[in-house]
Amino acid sequence: HFVILNWNSKVPELVNNLLIKGFKNNVLILSDKDKEFVTSQINSVLEKGKRKINLIVKEGNPLMSSTLEDISIEKASSIVVMSREDLFEGDDKNICNADLFSLKVVLALSDFNYKNNVNIVVETTDESAIEKIKNLSETLQNMKNKNIVPVSFNKKIGQLISQTVLTPDLSNVYSDLLSYEGVEFYSYGEDEVDDYLFSHSSAIPIKKYEKLFVVAEDEKCLPVKRQKLSIHEQKLTIKNYENKENCTVFVVGNNKKAEYILENLNLSASYRGAKLTIKNYAKYELEKLIDDIGHTDGIKNVIILSDDKVNRDSYDANVFVSLIALQTSFPERNKLNFITELLDSRNLNSVKDFNINNAIISNKIISLLLTQLALNAESIDFFDNLFIADSEDGGDVFDINVSRASDIIDFKDKLEFDSKAEFIHSFYHSFNKDCMPIGYIRNEERIYISSDQDEKKKFVIKEDDKIIYINY
Repeated sequence: HFVILNWNSKVPELVNNLLIKGFKNNVLILSDKDKEFVTSQINSVLEKGKRKINLIVKEGNPLMSSTLEDISIEKASSIVVMSREDLFEGDDKNICNADLFSLKVVLALSDFNYKNNVNIVVETTDESAIEKIKNLSETLQNMKNKNIVPVSFNKKIGQLISQTVLTPDLSNVYSDLLSYEGVEFYSYGEDEVDDYLFSHSSAIPIKKYEKLFVVAEDEKCLPVKRQKLSIHEQKLTIKNYENKENCTVFVVGNNKKAEYILENLNLSASYRGAKLTIKNYAKYELEKLIDDIGHTDGIKNVIILSDDKVNRDSYDANVFVSLIALQTSFPERNKLNFITELLDSRNLNSVKDFNINNAIISNKIISLLLTQLALNAESIDFFDNLFIADSEDGGDVFDINVSRASDIIDFKDKLEFDSKAEFIHSFYHSFNKDCMPIGYIRNEERIYISSDQDEKKKFVIKEDDKIIYINY
């Protein structure tokens, strides 16, 4: 059974992810909340029409060994320790109460001998808590053989949002790739990227760690091999594209992710040769924000952060207040982009009424990452490096990018290929293996190209298409 310890606003999305994934075992939630509350909150986000999930809800204290015994914790297949949102800052400046409680839960879990090689994923609010849990894992004897994975998702989402601010199409691309519907990331085998690309026809290799990570529509695509790679590889003429137009990023509001957003935006301060200016505003400074936008030239990207310090019933209220003011002041959005962060996925349709196509539902993204790590803990390095902003440090960092085709490829005529495979290999080798294509956007529709690569069917890239690719 899949065990969730503690309750917060991300739990319903996490359960929904398991439902979409087709998880067949029991899902057990142990928290201090009563069964009626937990069940109603989960039912509010479960997708109607999907098959039911085997859900067990228990009210109790995860710090009590007897309570953990009662839920057969030793037989768990995966364990996720959620960060308590109802615990406020404490007197100790070195650790907040929520992280202290999670650390105590980890200590309680360490007393058990697990029948499975269980992944214990621990959500923390602060990076310093990760180090504390890692230090305990290395020093306490009964924690040394446990697979404990502490992760600060405020930092992860801050990194993701900073990338989306610079490339707005990424918000939808990330949602596609992290969800369990359509294409997603998988770890499979130990092939090198080039070897897998040459021999397999229904998945696209991305990055090799201990295992190879690929993009595919489902697990059945991963082992599909081709008998022979039969393509006429084209040499594309690559443009050294740099956006010389100034870009100003207006960050509106403040929450636990804001410091990481600003940190990563500063790392990207010379994004593709552009002069990037970053301005920060409190949620009540809308008049100053509107005035500054009106007097700013170049590209203007506005990211509105949702206040995570309010009650759940008030989630995203400040986002709507800001959108109303901005929409009234700027009915025409020439070189002006709005990106919104939402905490509650139920508010997405309302945001779209403002003609917002780039909304990041941070709680949903966090729950997706939690689910990915709980089911596949070895993906931690993959996601760590995926979300880090570009900097001069280099290292093992890679990212997803979206670029207009004619900005990066010289179009003498339309680009036409005999198959998806021919395009993928031509693009990858023309960019000297620095870029791997995984899809494209045409007329606002995102189309991924991992499946049926060898099908002999004309594949055309148009100048106005946006290519989705991995940049190494």
